[in-house]
Amino acid sequence: MSVSNFPNIRQVHSTICWAACIEMVARFLHGQGDFENIPRSEMPLQRRILKEYYTIEGTLNANLAMLTSFCAIGDGYPSLRPEKKYYQEILKKVFGIHAKQRFQANIPSFATLRRYTDAGKPIILGMKYPGIQNGNHAVVVTNCRVSEGVKLIRVVDPFANQQRSDICTTGPGKIAYLDYNCLQNRNEQDPSIVSVTTNFLKMAAISRTSLPIEDAGLELSDMQNTGGIEDIRNMVMGFFLDESIFRVRLEDLKVREAVITSHYQTLTAFLNNETAEELKLLKVLAGKKESLEIMISEKPATDKSPAVYEFVGIRESYFTDENVASVKLKFGGRATGKQVNHFEPNYKLLHLQPGDLTFMVFKSGEESCYVSLSDLPSIGVHYKEPYSYEELQTIILKAFPKYIEYEKFASN
Repeated sequence: MSVSNFPNIRQVHSTICWAACIEMVARFLHGQGDFENIPRSEMPLQRRILKEYYTIEGTLNANLAMLTSFCAIGDGYPSLRPEKKYYQEILKKVFGIHAKQRFQANIPSFATLRRYTDAGKPIILGMKYPGIQNGNHAVVVTNCRVSEGVKLIRVVDPFANQQRSDICTTGPGKIAYLDYNCLQNRNEQDPSIVSVTTNFLKMAAISRTSLPIEDAGLELSDMQNTGGIEDIRNMVMGFFLDESIFRVRLEDLKVREAVITSHYQTLTAFLNNETAEELKLLKVLAGKKESLEIMISEKPATDKSPAVYEFVGIRESYFTDENVASVKLKFGGRATGKQVNHFEPNYKLLHLQPGDLTFMVFKSGEESCYVSLSDLPSIGVHYKEPYSYEELQTIILKAFPKYIEYEKFASN
């Protein structure tokens, strides 16, 4: 059982995943005609949701310019603070939807999540999330299952790399199946308050029975799904014996042997040359459909033990490599061309957040060249154009001063 016909909507700005999750829940419970009372000037819905956030904060007049320029590449859009029940309040005031929101030390137990999704009830989780660096990330859980002995949760993830400038043309986010145990350990090792919101009901149906939210974050983790990369690849292929996962048949899949290294950093961490989070990606080509990617974390080898790899999840790909066969590079001020090798990768991926900037990174000695996979001409970033580290520094400092200032404030 799962939550059926749940919308899949991309967040407009890199820090308002929460607004996209609210929109998805509102569209799930309401028909399109139910939004006709919202003025066109306040659309898309995420702009109206943001307006309510500023109203709650008492900062609406100070942020009118943010609402006016909402459909342009922006700087300084808010993340949610954990001490207020924003989901509960905004859903009620804007959409007439009752919800229950609470905060706890870790994500709910797998049994609790499964009880909700089996009853057709989605859950918004705000938590530490693989590949997301700037605080907690909000996703909607719509299915829980056990496959090949692995506890999997299906999430609708509103984050999708911003590769175009018409950002208010909201396409879909990404579907992912995440290893529950890995996600629980991530939130235990990097403690923060987890937000759990569910029991969504139209106000007219408020008398209906709702399920209690159990604080079951103390559930003991099972053995982690670790081993060699080949072991993880074979395990994931077993998931597709159930054709409901991504609606793809096992015989239509082709798994690349190549392992792509993907780095994730905040803007400030990049500017300060700090260590990035690293995931290993295995590409899974699914016929003519968009490719998938298996996410794997690595515990590096030591003198006493070999490297250990852990399955994180499998998601719709953030990056379709078939589109990039050759690139222009710049090293030491000199331009050169280079073929892109996706079978024995001669590059790494870099995702900078907030701002949703994505690059292929090529090395020549100690020097790096960053080839953009984003197309954001309004801030000086163009698809497949090469940039030096110094050029990216200049672009980031000019385009995102508010995000950088907020990161400095949050880290103190």
